[in-house]
Amino acid sequence: MGAVTATGLLGAGGFAAAVGSPRGWRRLGEELTGRLVLPSDADYDLARQLASAQFDSIRPRAIAYCQTAEDVRTCVRFAQDHDIHATPRSGGHSFTGWSTTEGLVIDVSRLKQVRVEGDRVRLGAGGQADDVATALAPHGVSLPAGLCPTVSAGGFITGGGLGWQTRMFGPASDQVVSAEVVLADGRIVRCSDRENADLYWALRGGGGGNFGIVTEFEMAAGTVTRAATFSLSWPFDAAAEVISSWQRWIGAAPERLASGMGVLLRDAEPAAVPKVLVSGAFFGPRAELEELVGALVSEAGSQPLTRTVAEKTYHEALMALYGCAGKTVDQCDLVGHNPEATLPRENYVRHRSRMFNRPWPRSGVDDALAAFDADRRAGQYRWLGLLSLGGNANKPAENATAYVHRDAEFFSVYSLGLNAGHTGEEDRRAGELWVDGGFAAFDPHSNGRTYSNYPDTELPDWRTAYYGRNHPRLAAIKKKYDPHGFFRFPQAVA
Repeated sequence: MGAVTATGLLGAGGFAAAVGSPRGWRRLGEELTGRLVLPSDADYDLARQLASAQFDSIRPRAIAYCQTAEDVRTCVRFAQDHDIHATPRSGGHSFTGWSTTEGLVIDVSRLKQVRVEGDRVRLGAGGQADDVATALAPHGVSLPAGLCPTVSAGGFITGGGLGWQTRMFGPASDQVVSAEVVLADGRIVRCSDRENADLYWALRGGGGGNFGIVTEFEMAAGTVTRAATFSLSWPFDAAAEVISSWQRWIGAAPERLASGMGVLLRDAEPAAVPKVLVSGAFFGPRAELEELVGALVSEAGSQPLTRTVAEKTYHEALMALYGCAGKTVDQCDLVGHNPEATLPRENYVRHRSRMFNRPWPRSGVDDALAAFDADRRAGQYRWLGLLSLGGNANKPAENATAYVHRDAEFFSVYSLGLNAGHTGEEDRRAGELWVDGGFAAFDPHSNGRTYSNYPDTELPDWRTAYYGRNHPRLAAIKKKYDPHGFFRFPQAVA
C-alpha cells in the first residue's frame, strides 16, 4: 500500500518513534482522549474480542477506544505514517471477522451519544440498538433498529440497516440526514445532500469500512412509539405450508406490518424436532393485527400450537424481541462489557443469505426444508430464517442511494452456530457443508443479490450481489476519497 503524504499528516505531536517500540505506541496513547489498549495490558484479551469467539486467535497490535472524532483522526494518521493496517469497529459483529486486524483496531463504541434535536437525532456510531431505543423512548421518538441488541449504528446503518421499520420507512440508511466522517487522509468532513453529496450517497448502503470511519449520524426522528406484536408456532410437519403461506401473505400485507419467520433447531442431534416460528410487529391497532394474523392462519390451513398478540410501547417490544424483557440496558449487553452484562458471545457463526423478489415455488420450499434437515449433527444450532422487506422500502429507485435492494420482498438466510464443545475443525467443516447445502437449495429462486451486512466469502460475484449496478459509482467514490486503499478488507469496494 502506498503511504499517504498529505501535509500535516503527522499531527501536532508527530509519531517519529518506531512503531514497534513501546515509545511509539505510548506516544499514540498520549495523543488520545480515549484509551489505547496494548497486548501488555491486563484487559487486552477482553478489548480484542468480537461478538463471536471464532476470531479470538487474531491479536491486534493495539485497540484504540476513541472518544472523539479527533481521536479517530489521530489513529488514522498514525496508521498511515507507519503503514499499519487499521480497521474500524463499532459493535464488533462482523460475521467474517473484518472488524478486527493484526494491526490497529479503531474502536468507536464509546462514541455512543444520543441527542434529540427537534425532528432530528444525533447518533454516535457506537450506539448499540438497545441503548439507543432506551435513550429515545422518553422523548417519544424512535429510530430503525435491527434484530440484535448489541449491534451498533456504524456498521448497521452504512450497510443499509434492516429490521421491523423497513417496510414502513425503508432501511435505516434512508433516514440519514447527514454524517460526520473521518477520511483516509485524516480530514473530518460532514456529508449530506448539500455537501460531499457523493460520499453521502455512498454511505447509505455502501457498507461499513469502505469510504471512511463514520463518527456521528444525523437521523430523521421516527414517529413509532407503540407496536402491536405477535408470535406463533407450528409443528415441523406444517413447515412447508407455513413458509409458502407466509411468503404470499407478507407480500400483500400493509406496509405497517413487519414479520420474520423461520425453522429452528437449537441442537441438530438426530432426535431433536425442529420448531416453526413466526413473529413480528404492526404499527397500528391491535384489532387490525388480529385480523392480519387470522388471515395468515387461515392461509396456512392449520392452527398454530401457540399464538400470542399484545400491544406494547415500541421500546418494550424491541426489548422483548432482543430477549431482554425485564432486563436493564446494562444487563442486555455482552458479558464482559460491564459488570451486569448477561448476554453470552457466540462460539462460532456462519451465514449464507440471499434476497428474493417473489415467493418460492412449492418445490423450492421442499428443497429448502430438506437441506435444513439434512445430515443431522449434535452441537449444531440451525436456523432457516426469513425477514419481510418490500413495502415503502421499494419505492425509491435502486440508484437513489447505494442500498440497491429495492425489488426485494424478503430476505432469507441459513445460519449455523456451534454449541460449546462442538467447535473443532471437523465440526466447523460439517457446519460449513450444511450452510452451503442450504444456500444451494434456495439460491435458484433468489434475485442473485445479498445483503452486505451478511457478507459471504464464497460469493464469486459479491460486487454485483451486494451493490448491483451501483458498484461502478461506488468504486469511483472510493477512488476519490480513499485513493490509496487505506480502508481495505477482502470484499472492500476498490
